[in-house]
This record gives sequence, C-alpha cells and structure tokens, in this order.
Amino acid sequence: MEPFCTTAKAQVALINTAQVYCYTETRIIKAFPQILKVLYNEDCISDQAIIYWAQKGASAQGKGHFVKAAEPLVKVSSFYGMRDVESRSKAYDPPPLTVLASSRRRR
Repeated sequence: MEPFCTTAKAQVALINTAQVYCYTETRIIKAFPQILKVLYNEDCISDQAIIYWAQKGASAQGKGHFVKAAEPLVKVSSFYGMRDVESRSKAYDPPPLTVLASSRRRR
C-alpha cells in the first residue's frame, strides 16, 4: 500500500476508509487503533496524517468514538514527531484483539 499513499491527502483518505469500514462492520470496530498502528508501522501513513485526521479530517461516521479510540496513538505521534518508528511503536501498544473480544462479552 505504501506506493499508493504518497500524499498526505491519500493517507488521510486511507485512515477514513478504515474508519468507515470499521463503523459499518461493527464486529471489528475495536480493532481500529490496531489497524492505524499497522498502517503507521508499515509507513503507509505518517505522524502528520494521523494528527490531521484526528483534528480535522475524520469522517463524520462515528467520529467521536474513533478519535477517542485513537487518542493514545495521536498523542504519541504528536509527542515523537519525526523520531524513529520503533520507539513510537513501543510507546503505544493496543491490547490484542482477544482481550478486546473478551472484555466485550462481560458487558
């Protein structure tokens, strides 16, 4: 996907596509932060794209939920700026999907 996300506009569009998909497929809604992390770690999206998306570019569909869910990654992106990807990856590690799924059953 990296060759297709060379512009900031394309990166924000990719984040919005993931957001809308997670919104429509409610069984994976909690995986959104992990999806962002993978896209970020694979250099498909940048710090700036994540920050812009959270501040101005998020799709209206579930915007509050998704921005709040991604808040830790947004904070780390803001803090680290252009430092190397490995240190940012260690700073934000969302829980595995199995933990998310088990916490949903308790509710």
